[in-house]
Amino acid sequence: MLVDTTERGTARRAFRTRRGPLLGPVRVAGKTGSLSGRDPDGRYEWFVGVAPADEPKIALAVVLVQQPRWWVTPSQVAAETLKVIFCSPGPCRPEAVDRWLADPAPPALRSVERSARPKS
Repeated sequence: MLVDTTERGTARRAFRTRRGPLLGPVRVAGKTGSLSGRDPDGRYEWFVGVAPADEPKIALAVVLVQQPRWWVTPSQVAAETLKVIFCSPGPCRPEAVDRWLADPAPPALRSVERSARPKS
């Protein structure tokens, strides 16, 4: 259901280009929302999500206080942030997030830990 938000729902425009998914094979699960606020005045809009959707390694939340004229949505900010994480440098790929994570385990140990996980 949360993947549908970024593929067919309220955040779909932020996560798509004319050629297809913005992040290629990386699927994002997310939720959008909004409410009105008074301190400061404006429409509070948010996006929260995790990626990759099948085995999340990163979570993010974006909250924007929109004024009567606004040009960017929280979903767009989230999509562009995830694009930097998963797609630069080079093509988008789920394992690109690993360079942003603090993991003191040596690479050989990480591969053993992954293979020991139960299959769902």
